[in-house]
Amino acid sequence: MKKKNSLLFILLMYSLTMLAQKDITKFMGIPVDGLKKDMIQKLKAKGFEYDNEIDLLTGEFNGEKVNIFIATQSNKVWRIVVADAIERNEHDIKIRFNTLYDQFNDNPKYVPKLEDNDYISEDINLAYEMKVRNKRFEAGFMQMTNPKSPQNSPEKIQQELTQKISEICPAEEFIRKSEKEKEDITKEAAMNIVQEAAMRSVWFMISEKYGKFSLILFYDNEYNNAHGEDL
Repeated sequence: MKKKNSLLFILLMYSLTMLAQKDITKFMGIPVDGLKKDMIQKLKAKGFEYDNEIDLLTGEFNGEKVNIFIATQSNKVWRIVVADAIERNEHDIKIRFNTLYDQFNDNPKYVPKLEDNDYISEDINLAYEMKVRNKRFEAGFMQMTNPKSPQNSPEKIQQELTQKISEICPAEEFIRKSEKEKEDITKEAAMNIVQEAAMRSVWFMISEKYGKFSLILFYDNEYNNAHGEDL
């Protein structure tokens, strides 16, 4: 796994690779949005079967048998939960986790979140870490819904970064800033772009139950999530 030591470099890298701000998270090409009943029909069209009694869909995703749950907020879909239907032992779940990590990391539609995603080493005692130390093993990514879109061209992205900078500091004022001040403003502008991209979050974690393990994936549209507006 390649490490990037410069936070500014990481932020600028994200700003140069992720921009489709109007886009929302997609699952199997389906926007994570709209009414639950409509989402169920779209997933059924993809080959999943819906069980009305327990309110979940079953089928195959990425070569695995899975159960799919749909979460809503204010009657809008905001999360698709994809859970392994078959549990594994500790050794096999590590392989499953690391393989999925590689698949996301190698997919141009995704870039890692800023926190330190990493593989799970073979010498880690998952059961002990999860039960005794309450450690959660997870990895998160931000989704580019259309990485080849003209919206993501270097020219368009540079325009967006310039726009974000101007929102923080007018151009005529920015010119008079020191190099350090310009760097700080650019970092803040890039961070704003990253935060917008983070609204398209895809992440996964290991779940443990009675000594057996499974993987759960989350496709989140944070635009539809609750942000305290009902308090």
